[in-house]
Amino acid sequence: MTETRKLNLRLPPDLYAQLVELASHECQSANAVMVAALRNWIEFRNRSRRGTTARPMPLATGQATNAPSSTARAGDAFPKVGPNQPCPCGSGQKYKRCHGRP
Repeated sequence: MTETRKLNLRLPPDLYAQLVELASHECQSANAVMVAALRNWIEFRNRSRRGTTARPMPLATGQATNAPSSTARAGDAFPKVGPNQPCPCGSGQKYKRCHGRP
């Protein structure tokens, strides 16, 4: 088994409530959801730095996101982002000005 370290996080009440809700929906503990989210963020950041197209991964293996969209294709796990929609990285910028640049 790999070595683990304890990390105490102080979350705002609204974010904590969302975390607990997501954890119960995923049938996992809040800690497992946070670890998966952190791993996904690190991979997303590393892909962005290498210049490849970064798509966020589902939090739990084999589970789809709970945000259905009419723009999603059947083979994609995530909906396609239009150029004038907010960037999925959370920067607050339009996709075309953030990660949509060639």
